[in-house]
Amino acid sequence: ISGNAVVSSPGATIENGVIDGNLYISQGAGNGDVYLKDLEIKGDLVVEGGGANSVHATNVKVSGKTVVNSFFGTRIVADNLSRLGNVTVKNSPALVSPLNTVFGTITIDENRPSGAALTLSGKFSKLANDADDVKINVLTGGSVVSFVNNGTYSATGGGRLGNTVG
Repeated sequence: ISGNAVVSSPGATIENGVIDGNLYISQGAGNGDVYLKDLEIKGDLVVEGGGANSVHATNVKVSGKTVVNSFFGTRIVADNLSRLGNVTVKNSPALVSPLNTVFGTITIDENRPSGAALTLSGKFSKLANDADDVKINVLTGGSVVSFVNNGTYSATGGGRLGNTVG
């Protein structure tokens, strides 16, 4: 696909290709599922729609960054072949990762709503918090290797939030 692409309805699948620009998963996807398979995104992945079981990434490579700004409690599930780059979190998503190499640095945006939660399942290399009153839930068996805190937070879950700086 030359240029940008938009997913605007639930149940969509994009597979076996290259997007030369950005991929936008719009609010039109509602709280439904979106499937990305065997896909290279040369720009950014911007998620504004999708629900509790929503964005499934299988062998997806994002050259730019991933921005999650959905009001639907989006869950992004990535397999161990996917590389979603650095992630900016603007609301309350859940990120699921089998390996710490799937996501780059996850940054909790400073303009995020007060009391918003981030749920992590799996292994993550680096989490940076730039917001106040954030709830970070690292599920049992999950871990974050490095945590840089520039705001205020509370941590829950049975996972490990390690090596805190800030």
